[in-house]
Amino acid sequence: MMLLKEYLHSSLESSRLALFGDIQVHYVLQDEPKLKKMVIDAMIHMKLYDEANRLTKDC
Repeated sequence: MMLLKEYLHSSLESSRLALFGDIQVHYVLQDEPKLKKMVIDAMIHMKLYDEANRLTKDC
């Protein structure tokens, strides 16, 4: 998980957005609350507030 966290804060924005899409398409976030929090935090860091808020409401 630490490598993923580093990736989410250091990779190109387009790469992070692609990863978010892949994670959401495969419904991984429903089964992995720690991953979901990490993704939401990264979205907030990227100022993707609407998307982070949507994921928060999906709980």
